[in-house]
Amino acid sequence: MEWFQSNQTTMDEVARDMFDLIIADYLDHLMFCANAPMSVNSSLPNSEVSCLASSGIPVQPTIALGGFKGKNYNESTCIVLTFLVNNNPDPRSPQVKKAELWESEYIRTVNEWARNHSETVIVSFQAERSVEDEINRQSDADILIVLISYLVMFVYVSIFLASYRSCRTLFVDLRITLGLGGVLIVILSVVSSVGMWSYVGTPATLIIIEVIPFLVLAVGVDNIFILVHDFEFDEQEADQILCSEERRQNCAVGRSNPDWASQVGDDVPLHPHPNLTQTIRAIVAARVGRTLGRVGPSILLTSVAESVAFFCGSLTSMPAVRAFALYAGVAILFNFLLQIFAFVALLTLDARRRAVSMNITYTILLQIIFLH
Repeated sequence: MEWFQSNQTTMDEVARDMFDLIIADYLDHLMFCANAPMSVNSSLPNSEVSCLASSGIPVQPTIALGGFKGKNYNESTCIVLTFLVNNNPDPRSPQVKKAELWESEYIRTVNEWARNHSETVIVSFQAERSVEDEINRQSDADILIVLISYLVMFVYVSIFLASYRSCRTLFVDLRITLGLGGVLIVILSVVSSVGMWSYVGTPATLIIIEVIPFLVLAVGVDNIFILVHDFEFDEQEADQILCSEERRQNCAVGRSNPDWASQVGDDVPLHPHPNLTQTIRAIVAARVGRTLGRVGPSILLTSVAESVAFFCGSLTSMPAVRAFALYAGVAILFNFLLQIFAFVALLTLDARRRAVSMNITYTILLQIIFLH
């Protein structure tokens, strides 16, 4: 159409001979422009129609036409139409807003026209906003998948973080709160990264929002299992110390009060002795210290290496890759900091809970032994 300056009147122009017979029409002008796309002359006598587009840009036949053999452009079975709009580098400018509105109406109009003429013409089209619109559509469709994946990971972490002793201690051994905290830390690290770079002014793409949570989730869950499983190495030794302390305190009570067995009943509170509580806190703190001493350096080295790799990727000139690398690198750093400070605190509280629950059960057994 640009060979006719997108003008229907220009396209309808014909050349006639002295007998008023048509000797040249739009097909002749099309073949002339296809062979000389940069010509400013017309193939029609007494016509000022050139081959340049209305914007002054030449239209190459190999780009605008398709389905032809050799240079038989008049046998083309398809045509490519390109519409230029006024744009601006600033995505918030009024020109961009107008262009987006025009493209939105263009997509709606062509969609409707293609449905009404689907039996005669095959129409394929796209606009500059088509990629972003498709990403938005896919993002909305992927929300459920993201939620399900995080839910499945939460259940997986909660179940397999625990070391089960028996069915009777199932709810004591389950680490639901610890698993939930670990998954929430991953989410918070992604949110922190997005918030920091948004404040700085680095734009985020929808691909970043979709990919980085899975990336950080994979790294974060690995670190969680490393911390918890190493923490479990000291549990047997700590349990022996706690049981010895509990046995010493209860035996001391039995020796100092021979009638203790007759006094045991509902009035005896099932809470750890204050000294035992202090012992639990001290042992758990020591276990946490040894765990961080063993696996802390490896987690630090891994997180720093991954972040540095992403920051090196941010040196590229591609805006999308640069933004992704920056967001991912900072998210991994935030994930490491939250795991070292927040998750370790949750692990400490969970260890105290398990130790107290185990020793309350042990106290009940001692009371039953003394009663009998």
